[in-house]
Amino acid sequence: MNPGTRRKGAGGRRVIDPNQEPVPLRLIAMSGGVISPGVVASLPLAAPMCDVEVVSAGIEARPVHPLATRVMAEAGVDISRQTTKTLAGLPQPFFDVVITLCSHAARECPALPGNPEPIHWNIPDPAGEGGADDVQYKRFCAVRDQVRQLVTDFFERGY
Repeated sequence: MNPGTRRKGAGGRRVIDPNQEPVPLRLIAMSGGVISPGVVASLPLAAPMCDVEVVSAGIEARPVHPLATRVMAEAGVDISRQTTKTLAGLPQPFFDVVITLCSHAARECPALPGNPEPIHWNIPDPAGEGGADDVQYKRFCAVRDQVRQLVTDFFERGY
C-alpha cells in the first residue's frame, strides 16, 4: 500500500482502502532558517482535528531560537525541549503533505517518497533582519500568529 494514495474520509481522516480504518493525516513541516518547524508541529492544537500527525524537520539541524520558545510559551505551548531534526533523523519517510515554511526550504527540500502534496508558506525569518530584542520579539509574535492562522486555514479547507 502506498501511503501517498490516501484520500479524505469522514471527519477529515485519511482512508487508504474503504474497507480499512482511517489513518491519521501525516504532515511534515520543513524549515530552512530560524523559523522553528516545532512551532508548526505544536500548532495542530489550534485545529479541531485529532487525527493528525505532524512531524517537523529542518534543512539543517539548528537550535530552537529562544524567542520562538518564549512566544510559544506565551501562547500556552511549551517547545523548550524540542530540537530541530533533519529528514535523515526521521523514522517514517511517508507523508501526505509537505509544508515548506520559507523559500530556502522550498528550494532545498528533497523529493519525498509517496508523492506528498506540496504546500509553500513563505514566512519571513523573524531573526533574519536582526535588530533590538524588542523588535525581534515583535517579529516572532507576528510569525507565531501568522503560522497559527495558516494552520487554522489549512484545516478549515478540509485537510
